[in-house]
Amino acid sequence: MKPPESLIPVYEKRKQRTVKLVAEAIKMLEQKGIKVSYSSIRSAVSEMTGGKIRISETTLYRNADAQALYVASAVARPKSISDPIKLYLAHSNSSMRAEEIKAISRLQRKSKAQIVVTARQYELEVHKLRAELAHLRADILEGKILASGSVDTSGVTSNARSM
Repeated sequence: MKPPESLIPVYEKRKQRTVKLVAEAIKMLEQKGIKVSYSSIRSAVSEMTGGKIRISETTLYRNADAQALYVASAVARPKSISDPIKLYLAHSNSSMRAEEIKAISRLQRKSKAQIVVTARQYELEVHKLRAELAHLRADILEGKILASGSVDTSGVTSNARSM
């Protein structure tokens, strides 16, 4: 659901403030040699602001830019990665990583049932496209489709052509 137009600037300002605080918190944690986690980021933000500002894990999870900062700092460590999302991002193209993180964040907000239904719809579509491709290949091998891409209708009756 989209917020009212009058509140968009307010939400955007909060979002940017969160990103700035998370970036500063991660920098502080790395300087102190503390493991970067949602919990440590929350504690660092609270410490930096004297307890005036608190950030929930949900906020960190839903703010794609803040999530990107967290994942980037977590992925940068040379430890083995057990979280499949972090592993996927570690091996993704670095120029596309921010977009991938945003897409993953968007998917994480969906329910499991919604994701299963969407995945099944994609599976059915892929199956349909594969069947069409198999038919096209068969037609090419049988000579129904010429190399130029035109269809050979010489063996087709006039009734079949009009259909």
